[in-house]
Amino acid sequence: MAYPGHRPKLKAIDAWNHIVVNASYIRIEGFEIEGANTNLTLSDGKARYNHFVQNKPTNSIDWNYVHKTQTNGIYMKPEAGSTSYPHHIIVKNNIVHDVPGGGISASDADYLTIENNTVYNNSWYTLYATSGISILTPKNTDSYITSYRNIIRNNRVYNNKTLDKWEKTQDYSDGNGIIIDSTKNAPAYIGKTVTK
Repeated sequence: MAYPGHRPKLKAIDAWNHIVVNASYIRIEGFEIEGANTNLTLSDGKARYNHFVQNKPTNSIDWNYVHKTQTNGIYMKPEAGSTSYPHHIIVKNNIVHDVPGGGISASDADYLTIENNTVYNNSWYTLYATSGISILTPKNTDSYITSYRNIIRNNRVYNNKTLDKWEKTQDYSDGNGIIIDSTKNAPAYIGKTVTK
């Protein structure tokens, strides 16, 4: 959390993520996260997309080159290779803007609260079909049936859009304001999600 009365700014230019959460019972509050969109162009994104698509079949992708247009703001996900899913995470009162990838994203997580954030100008140059706020394939971390496990409320979300194609389909996708995304090919999720 930010020190009372302060709003620290995190500015990652050459990284995959500003903040990554692989653990549980975490609270992220009071930060400004500023990406590098103002220093990037659509041609930067398209060049990296083309490099990725051309080199993926031979597994010769230059990741140092590609990742400059993929940086995410706050990303909640399991640690690579882990079967433990992050849960009970609060992301509150943050400003996330101008990151070329996703603004506030969760993949394979549970019990999330995302509230009172301002999320704008994100996802412009990514090749991964991200959005302003997204929850992808939520996972059950227990068997309790509760009313709502994921709460997305009172956020101001605007001008999040993908200008480059998604590498998986080689077509345009996502760039939503808020999306609760697919649970296809995953165990049935027993929790509920509310956005308001």
